[in-house]
Amino acid sequence: MNEIKRRPLIPIHEYAEGELFLFLGRSYPLHIVENGSMTIERSDRLYVSSRLIPDIRNQLKHWYKEEARKEIQARCMWFSLKTGHVPATIRITDARQRWGSCTHNGGLNFSWRLIQAPPEIVDYVVVHELVHISQPDHSKKFWDKIRKIMPDFEQRRHWLKDHGWLLKI
Repeated sequence: MNEIKRRPLIPIHEYAEGELFLFLGRSYPLHIVENGSMTIERSDRLYVSSRLIPDIRNQLKHWYKEEARKEIQARCMWFSLKTGHVPATIRITDARQRWGSCTHNGGLNFSWRLIQAPPEIVDYVVVHELVHISQPDHSKKFWDKIRKIMPDFEQRRHWLKDHGWLLKI
């Protein structure tokens, strides 16, 4: 209970100029631009067209989903080479309680919220789910397979437990 009391409040976004949004563990200040295009772009800031303001939360969520799809798919393919497991499908979901899951036929699901975490955390979840393709439980054998690929997985796992609640928009 004391640990929970010490935590900062869950971020509640107001979608105001300069407000920080996470992407792959880095904070990007929101910058609203007055232009005609209906886009969201990321460089040194998160640039959002003023035309998206009426529906900004949903627009950002859609943008995060698309970015998560690209990034997580690439990481799945990279770690498939290391694990020897190729997912049947890769889906990006709106899951709030699970970072990832593996279906009985080898399909992998990942919450779009994961794209806000640092790259090494995304990699941990990707490896975790890829290993589930051959080892569907959380037995010692499962964790040994994870450790072989990612010796520091426990630190990464703890990061998610300690900081995952911050990954909100």
